Amino acid sequence: MKRIFFLFVFLVPVTLFAQRAGEYKKYHDEGRKCVLQGEYQKGIAYFDTAVSVMPYYALIYQDRAYAHMQLHNYQSALNDFDQALKMKPFLHDLYLQKGIAMFHLGRYSEARIQLQNFWAENPDNVMVNDYLRFTEQALMLQEKKREDELNKYQSEQERYRWERAREREQIIWNTVLPLTFWTVVFLSW
Repeated sequence: MKRIFFLFVFLVPVTLFAQRAGEYKKYHDEGRKCVLQGEYQKGIAYFDTAVSVMPYYALIYQDRAYAHMQLHNYQSALNDFDQALKMKPFLHDLYLQKGIAMFHLGRYSEARIQLQNFWAENPDNVMVNDYLRFTEQALMLQEKKREDELNKYQSEQERYRWERAREREQIIWNTVLPLTFWTVVFLSW
């Protein structure tokens, strides 16, 4: 009786796990087929199902992130890259893809870090070199834009200060001087 209970307690979970693993594989494979055919949205739906069945495989997240990248859903792709890198931080190709997603989201400083992580392992990769160059250019433009906005703000503040000074001067000329004049006239009588 103990053996039957022991077999039941340990065999049932193993059997259920094996069934789930087969299910995950089916959805993951279908998602990959869809992506290869250019049906990215349909592929993402299959990957979503595969993740719900077996959320422990980094490759599903990597494939789904690739599909999101093709649809320009960069934030969704970034979320999937992060999840995959949590599970397997040694997948250096993901640093390149994550850097590209961040670049397209306008997060240039973060993109540079990710791209440099990939570049450290692959310094001759043309794509990473191009994106690093684009990122540096975008950062320079961003810095120039920030400087221009600061200069504009400072000039607006200076103009406002001058306007206030002119208003005070007008108060003096239009109020204080006539009042002084008429006071002198009144007191002299």
